[in-house]
Amino acid sequence: MQILRAIWFRLRSMLQPTAINAEFAEELRFHIERETQENIKRGMNPDDARRTAHAQFGGVERFKENVRDEHGVRWLDDLSADVRHGLRLLRKDAVFSTAVIGTLALGIGATSTIFAIVSGVLLQSLPYPDADRIMSLSELHSDSGEDMEQVGEHAYRVWSASSRSFSATAIYGRSTANVTGVGEPFEMQGSVTTASFFSVLNARPAFGRTYTSEESRLGSEPVILISHRIWKSAFGGDSTVLQRSITLNGISTRIIGVMPPEFGTPWRGNYWLPLRAVESHTSDRPFNMIGRLRTGVRPVDAVRELTALVPRLDAERSPGRRGDRPMMMSLHDRLFGPVKKPLAILFSSVVVLLLIACANVANLTLARSALRQREFAVRLALGAGRWRLVRQLLVENSLLAGIGGLCGAIVPFVLVDAFISLSPASVARVADIQVDSTVLLFTTATTVLVALAFGLMPALVGARGANSSSLAASSTRNAHARAQNTFRASLIVLEVSGALVLLTAAGLLTSSFVRATSVNPGFDTQDVYVARFNLPRSRYPNTPGAAAFFESAAQRVRALPGVAAVSASAMKPLGGLSITLELPKLADDSVAMNIGLVEVDGQYGNAARLHLVDGRFIDDGDVKGSPLVAMISSSTALHFFPGQKAVGQLLPKVVAYREGAPPVLVVGVVEDMLQVALDVAPMAQIFVAGAQGSMQPQFLIIRTSMNRDVLYASLKRIIAEVDPSQPVTEFTSVREDVAKSVAPRRFNSVLINVFAGLALLLAAIGLYGLLANTVAARTREIGIRIALGAQSQRVMRLVLAQGMSLVALGVLAGTALSLALSRTVSSLLFNVPANDPTIFVLAAVSLIVVALLACYIPARRATLVSPTTALRQE
Repeated sequence: MQILRAIWFRLRSMLQPTAINAEFAEELRFHIERETQENIKRGMNPDDARRTAHAQFGGVERFKENVRDEHGVRWLDDLSADVRHGLRLLRKDAVFSTAVIGTLALGIGATSTIFAIVSGVLLQSLPYPDADRIMSLSELHSDSGEDMEQVGEHAYRVWSASSRSFSATAIYGRSTANVTGVGEPFEMQGSVTTASFFSVLNARPAFGRTYTSEESRLGSEPVILISHRIWKSAFGGDSTVLQRSITLNGISTRIIGVMPPEFGTPWRGNYWLPLRAVESHTSDRPFNMIGRLRTGVRPVDAVRELTALVPRLDAERSPGRRGDRPMMMSLHDRLFGPVKKPLAILFSSVVVLLLIACANVANLTLARSALRQREFAVRLALGAGRWRLVRQLLVENSLLAGIGGLCGAIVPFVLVDAFISLSPASVARVADIQVDSTVLLFTTATTVLVALAFGLMPALVGARGANSSSLAASSTRNAHARAQNTFRASLIVLEVSGALVLLTAAGLLTSSFVRATSVNPGFDTQDVYVARFNLPRSRYPNTPGAAAFFESAAQRVRALPGVAAVSASAMKPLGGLSITLELPKLADDSVAMNIGLVEVDGQYGNAARLHLVDGRFIDDGDVKGSPLVAMISSSTALHFFPGQKAVGQLLPKVVAYREGAPPVLVVGVVEDMLQVALDVAPMAQIFVAGAQGSMQPQFLIIRTSMNRDVLYASLKRIIAEVDPSQPVTEFTSVREDVAKSVAPRRFNSVLINVFAGLALLLAAIGLYGLLANTVAARTREIGIRIALGAQSQRVMRLVLAQGMSLVALGVLAGTALSLALSRTVSSLLFNVPANDPTIFVLAAVSLIVVALLACYIPARRATLVSPTTALRQE
């Protein structure tokens, strides 16, 4: 009971300090009055009786302090006094407070923002029960050992039937479908999966059901699961949606379920369809495969079991796939593995920035502590303990850190949206990034650590330096002052070295980005637009029908004003390759080269603006009945016809392309054309005339001077005239595609440059603050030097030497660190060595120039010191 009363009293002391103080005063008045009456009874007059009573209690304030000590609440009053004192100092020295709070808000906010990104992309588990037991399975190529990231249907059938390590396995693939009958036609992204897909993920619909194995068989009724988003946007959240159908690629498909809003397949999908014809033992299409490990089964045991099934699997598949070995990793690692290293480097960079910010703030607080040594000495002389001073300084610094942390907590709410808008599409899960309780908890923890990092050390140093010598003249320097200056100088070296590390990393990544963007893609990007169309087989079951659609659309687009050329082809610039062949120079030659085979129409070369090296482009005269012709890339010409003129030569028979075809005549040579991205080496290519074969176009490539929006509106109108149920699946400019291909490099470069720039600014501010404080502390010394005949240039060199010596140490340390850490960014570089001396030198020179400017201002101020004024101040 006594303990409960004590706890209640402490709570009241915190919540109702005024009432407690009033109770103290009332209790004291009662005791004094009673003692006064006793003294009167002893014969004293009233005045002497009251004075004696007061003397017996030893003073009112001491009595109150003793009562507070007995109840354990004095520390609350002291803490309250320290907080009030700290707030007064914040208002009094607004410039200092603003600099510290701004620096901390910048460092903590940037760190919290990157943590929000890392948490949203990497640290959050997949939204499925026991997600760590969901594995991604693939195969390693028998010759190259390369992870092919997928498995063939043969492997799926054997593994799912014979493996006992998994409670369920499934395969899935991407899918696109045209949706009609629900407003304007549009394309939807989704997945085709086996029925076991939802068992592996242990996922259930929000309402309705998933499809069964029987519904995956050919000839069964078409059924579909739709996402919660499509249910809301396309069907208005209609609760009777399970009684309706959706027209998918011209086929009426019954809706059997709606997935919950938090459900997401390994990518964001809007629908899920049964994967058909998996039972066929002649099919070996590649798919993504996942499996759920049984409880107690280790991944290594599962891989060992799958490896034992390789001989059985080799008996079913083609010779080129025999010997492929199983590969397994968690589904989380499969999805987010490619972005782990870039995000880890960005997070490490922002932590370095935070350390520089802390060092900068510690320098500022140490400088202010040095100016307050006389104040601390007076407090000690009046009876304050050193721990009391430490606590006061710690409270003051914690207030600064707390306010900086609060301001920093706001930063992620602003910067996360900017990150999402700037981030490349390759960063999975980027749309799910948000500032949640985990991020706020991290911000709080970071603020506490920062308060200790920059608050405790200056507090201890400042309190330790307070002694009687501090009451002497302000210019007196003692051993503590020298130690404090050494510590502050060490912080500057830390800041400079950290800034140089970030500058070097920024230089390497920026150089990689610049070199990637300077690569010649093999075509011009100006005024070229691409429209992609996903023609459903239900409406266009054969090649002539699809060709007729594209021809009709191309003719109408050509009639638009400002259109120079239109191509209807199976490939677009930077569109990848659908067919690759290993072609030898001669039929009996063992030296082969991987070559991409592309079907194009007679306008492709002009519309895509390829760079013609020799001969001519394939044109509209290359049709069926005329000699078979091809354009080839420069590397293809070098492979087949080294040292010869390729135009007019006959290519070896491309048997895999068309059996029994006559020789193909080379009519033109074009520059090597990039297929994937600016930073991915091109593959040799052969362009054949689609009109001479059975090309199924997918793209309209349009070269025009028209405005992009005007062209898109005209194109939508034309397609609606040709086929009202066909949407424009995708519309981009080639310039946009080129920019997207290097978007990850641009993103990394922008962020690291921002961090490096901020680190450089903070280091310069810290260096300036140290030298400015040093000049102020040495005013008397500098004045004497000038009075004794020292020249201004000599004084300036003295100050500059002090600052630049610290910079030199920081540059040496930063260069060593950069060399040691350069390997960590080597995988992110393109045509730039990780230890490129040019980058290292430029980073160091840039830092030295900025540091020199930061040193010049206080050095210049030192030369303006008046000897008379300096000596009079003493």
